[in-house]
Amino acid sequence: MAEFIMEGGAGMKLEVFEDKVIINTLGLFSKKVKNSKTIPYTSIIAIDFKKPASENSSGYIKFRLLGGGEGYLGLINLFVGSEGNVSEFTFIGQIELAEKIKNYIEKQVIAKQKH
Repeated sequence: MAEFIMEGGAGMKLEVFEDKVIINTLGLFSKKVKNSKTIPYTSIIAIDFKKPASENSSGYIKFRLLGGGEGYLGLINLFVGSEGNVSEFTFIGQIELAEKIKNYIEKQVIAKQKH
């Protein structure tokens, strides 16, 4: 069962579990999962977080992953087979929830690194 679920921009949904993060893209009208990317905490080496300036502006959580080059996976390329070592989830508003998620994931990543 997910610890956190957050709806994001561009039909995206972030699900945060005890051992992994799943970023889903949803169909425009059906809201069914169209594509999914699972990121285990053991693969995350850093988290970049941009806090939205207001409840009406967007922010992001970027996961820097082991392996790959220094390129970024943008929202458009995330689920079309592009390579890179960063996955990005954007959101609008939801500042408190986004900060809770970021802090939770950071704690989980640190805990996994100690094992």
